[in-house]
Amino acid sequence: MIQVGENGIVRFIFDRKSSKQVYLVGDFNNWDEHSHPMKLVDGNWMIEIQLAPGEYEFKYLVDKIWFNDYAAHKYNLNAWGSDNSVVIVNKSPIYNPITTNNNIELPSTRQFKARDNIS
Repeated sequence: MIQVGENGIVRFIFDRKSSKQVYLVGDFNNWDEHSHPMKLVDGNWMIEIQLAPGEYEFKYLVDKIWFNDYAAHKYNLNAWGSDNSVVIVNKSPIYNPITTNNNIELPSTRQFKARDNIS
């Protein structure tokens, strides 16, 4: 599941608590399979990152198996004949750090630029 908040903050949630390792992988991190480890919080794997306005393709790498997000904004065909999930971040005010509910500490928030800007 994805939740797009103000200021380009996007929360990615993967709901398979039995998994041992979950990574968020996408074009915003050059498909680096280890740069965005997700944290298990209340039975869900979560991470928040800040993205500039645009469209971003991504997948979850879960125990070395690729998964799409069932709640993605859309899906794009990739070079291997399967789909990538897409999150769309609309224009928003300048970044202003947010606090999470229940003082949950999530992996650090970083800003990335979209390859395709949306008006």
